[in-house]
Amino acid sequence: MKRICPGCGSVFECNGLSCWCSGIKIKREKINMLSLISDSCFCPDCLRKLI
Repeated sequence: MKRICPGCGSVFECNGLSCWCSGIKIKREKINMLSLISDSCFCPDCLRKLI
């Protein structure tokens, strides 16, 4: 599924439970912070910057 990153506006692919981000370790506190910023997925570049 195509998504638009809320951080930079780029279009990227999201594959749900088998998505590229499932292999990234993110602390619970960071997940909570990200959910306050947006209820959408971030692109790989923005997610790496935010964590």
